[in-house]
Amino acid sequence: MNYNLYIRKLQDVKDKCHLENGYSHIVYQIFEMTLDDEKYSIVDTSSLKRTQDKATAPRDVIAVPDFVITRNGYVFDGNQNLADILGCIEVKYKDADVTSPNRLESTAEKKGYLKVYHKVIYTNGWIWRFYDASQQYKEIDFRNNVSNGKYGELLNMLCSIEW
Repeated sequence: MNYNLYIRKLQDVKDKCHLENGYSHIVYQIFEMTLDDEKYSIVDTSSLKRTQDKATAPRDVIAVPDFVITRNGYVFDGNQNLADILGCIEVKYKDADVTSPNRLESTAEKKGYLKVYHKVIYTNGWIWRFYDASQQYKEIDFRNNVSNGKYGELLNMLCSIEW
């Protein structure tokens, strides 16, 4: 997907859809372009529930993220191998939900995304925030700088992540 198509798709969601799921499809397409599929897989987990242990979402996680990055070749055999679950992506509709993430940290009852997945991206396509265990983040923001160069920065950032 080139830069112009990417921005047009984001604008279509903003103008016509108003749903986080509209952005999810675009985010997935970006990961299909940037994720090294010889090393990693992206799994859509958006419709899983937390009621039982799943292949990519333990019962005690704070919520089930929209996508999970696993090692390529990971097969769930009923026993979850957290060493093969490498990171997650949480897609939001509103900018404020991206810039003020509420699922990174653990609570008394549930593990936060960073505790379980170690590397986390919050995005709505317009704003991308990548968190690692240090809780520092890298941000790409198209709201204030819509440019082909910024799109290149995004692709480079995503390609450089060692999940």
